[in-house]
This record gives sequence, C-alpha cells and structure tokens, in this order.
Amino acid sequence: MGKTYALQKGKEVAEGEIFVIFDADLQFSLEDAKKLVDKVKEGYDIVCGKKVGKYQKKFVSFVYNNLTRLLFDVPATDMNSMKAIRREVLEEVPLRKDWHRYIVVWGWEYGFSVSELPVELRPRRHGVSKYRGLKRILIGFLDLIAVKIQLSFMRKPMLLFGTLGILSFTIGIAGALIGLYLKYFLHKKVRLISIIFLLALFSILSISLFVVGFLGEAIAGIYDRLDKIEKDNLKS
Repeated sequence: MGKTYALQKGKEVAEGEIFVIFDADLQFSLEDAKKLVDKVKEGYDIVCGKKVGKYQKKFVSFVYNNLTRLLFDVPATDMNSMKAIRREVLEEVPLRKDWHRYIVVWGWEYGFSVSELPVELRPRRHGVSKYRGLKRILIGFLDLIAVKIQLSFMRKPMLLFGTLGILSFTIGIAGALIGLYLKYFLHKKVRLISIIFLLALFSILSISLFVVGFLGEAIAGIYDRLDKIEKDNLKS
C-alpha cells in the first residue's frame, strides 16, 4: 500500500508522543533512533537523520535534498532518512500517497522546528530498494513541484495570477509601443487595427488573470477558515 499509507496506519495505533520513522531493511540502528528522540526532547519537533556511510542513489538523493532546500529553505541537508517526529506534526501535515518524503517540508512550513543529527547507514540486510528507476525519480520530482504549488501559489493565488496578469499587460504595452514605433518612425506597413487588437487582447487577458486571482484568494480564505474549524474540533 506504500510507505505513506503505512505511516498513516502506524500513527493510528501508536501510543507514544514521539515517533521514529525508518525502513524495515535494518540499515539504521535503534541506538541512533534513541539519539534522535533525545534531540526531540530538547525541544525540537522534527529531527532528521543525516546519513553517514555508503548508500545507493547518492546522486539522486543529493539532487532531491538540494532542490528541496532551495525551494523551501528547510534547515536540514537530508530529508529522506530516519526521522524522529512529534505526534502533533503527523496530525497536522497532509499525507497524500508518496508524500512521506515531504513531512519535513510540510512541518517546517507549518511552523514546527527542525534539527538534524548524523546517523550511521549500514549495509542492507534484507530486501531491495523500492525506490529505483526513472519512474520513481519522475514521481518524486513531480510531487516536489506539487508540494511547492500547494505551499505557495495555492495559499497565495494572487501571487501567481497577479504576476501573470502584470506580465500579460506588460507584453501588451510593449507590443503596442513596438508596433507604433515600426509604423510611425520606421514607416513599416503595420496596420493600426492590429496594434489596437494586440493591446486589447493582452489587456483583457490581464484583467481575467487578476479576477481569477481575486477568486482564488477568496477560496483560499474559506479554506483557511474551514481548516481552523477542523483543527478546533479535533482539539475539543
């Protein structure tokens, strides 16, 4: 059923307040798990294990972690390793299929504190990696983009549509000025109606994008209120 589903079900039956997430291939030790838990008890919400040792997919992991840090500014260098997490983090963050990779990102964006400690990565004792091949890399990259959209443009729709609207209006003005310059200064055969049509087209597109942005902001505001009501109900 996948790792994210396993985390959801594990969260339902676990009784502790601090969860340690790591794979069943025995590449990580319980000693390191305790070390991460002790770090959480110091006051952190999420403590990532930074892998030390030889491991497969080192280049892919390097690219993924650096892209994640670039897009989300998370203060951790390895977000796909063993992690110790407070219960409330997993109760807050969304867990869609394959989004276990982004628990740290969502937690950081939701205001939870993040730290990191080195953990030893030992040779795999059993099984084979489930995360191999170009398909998994593509899924991971697309999920990364989806999370970025969720955390930026979906929360601030005007940031996306307003920017596109300004860009569209700028293109329309620039195109009209270029057309006028060609017609009246360089005496090229440019029809005035074409210039007017170009300006009108991009102006209408710009206005439409701003309207969509305003509607998106209204929907985002409703979503925030519903989310607050849901959290208040869970607490009560």
